[in-house]
Amino acid sequence: MKLPILILIAASVIGLIRHRELTALQSQNEHLLEASSPSSSLPPSRTSRDSASALLSEPPDGLASQVWVSFELCLKSEAAGKLDTSLHELDTTLARLDHHAVAALLRQLLAAHPMDEEQQRSLQYFVAIRHFAIMNPQEAMHLLASSPDSSFLAEHARSVFRLWTIKHPAEAIRWLDSLTGHDRERFATEDITSDATYTQLRFDPTGALNRFLTFEAEGLYDHAEDYDGFGAWVEMTLRGTSEHLAFLTAFAAAESRAPHSRVIGGIRKGYMHYMIGRLGEEWPFEDATDLLDHGFNPAERKDIATQLATHKNLSDPLRWGTWIAAQGVTTKSADPLARFAQEWHTSESPGRTEDAPVPP
Repeated sequence: MKLPILILIAASVIGLIRHRELTALQSQNEHLLEASSPSSSLPPSRTSRDSASALLSEPPDGLASQVWVSFELCLKSEAAGKLDTSLHELDTTLARLDHHAVAALLRQLLAAHPMDEEQQRSLQYFVAIRHFAIMNPQEAMHLLASSPDSSFLAEHARSVFRLWTIKHPAEAIRWLDSLTGHDRERFATEDITSDATYTQLRFDPTGALNRFLTFEAEGLYDHAEDYDGFGAWVEMTLRGTSEHLAFLTAFAAAESRAPHSRVIGGIRKGYMHYMIGRLGEEWPFEDATDLLDHGFNPAERKDIATQLATHKNLSDPLRWGTWIAAQGVTTKSADPLARFAQEWHTSESPGRTEDAPVPP
């Protein structure tokens, strides 16, 4: 049993990193406590402040058995690749408890159930670290940094950061950007930095694009396919017309600042490639054309329309045909709307085939 980890987690929760109360551990873990002092002056997360008064300070009778059953279900679900439902049930149960109660619950589970090293690590994450990440994610990062087991930090830091970005993305990114020295080396990994970048795209696309330019300046990615891949992830990350329009505005500014950037060029290529197909086939027509009409200049719209004219699975063929024709694009047919009218007629008439005549 890795007692330094377990004792440190329990004591840190109860005392919220009150070093003076960790007398039993100071002699052996003093260097760890010093290294894990908070790097950011951010206050506790809003979740922690807002809900603390309504939480239980002791685990109710029988809760340990209930949590153990949920924990075992999490392990089985994780092995089967279907963890979401089990995690939600466990998180919902633990959400009733404050830090003191979670520490007491962890001690009860450790005393009642013999576990191997892997199970102990899983218990620490599912019962303790995830709870801290939801209630006070900065404290969760602090606890990970305090662990004498560096692999424990490496294994769970990204999960904690992702939980943080779900509710308070700007706060999480400010914390990441505030790190220096050894803390930055441990936490600002390629995976976490990548997660931060794509999260930031949704509320601060200018800052996210600056990160991409930093990647290029530092030589982190050397192949064109990496840059194209960035563009695909950008397109898949953004939600709705407003986020795409904000990104396109920021992107135009980035292109002006760095006209010869390979990463900016790659993002454009990947973004356009994936966006065009999704706009025509998956987006509601009104939303798609709103983005096209307000996010692109006439020459760009004509180029997009030319590509859309070759698509066979447009969501609304007749309306798309009208929009494409309005951009000055013609098809091989003498009537530029003929093919789209044919597709619309076929899709509306299940008994017909593609060879059915176009209605007059």
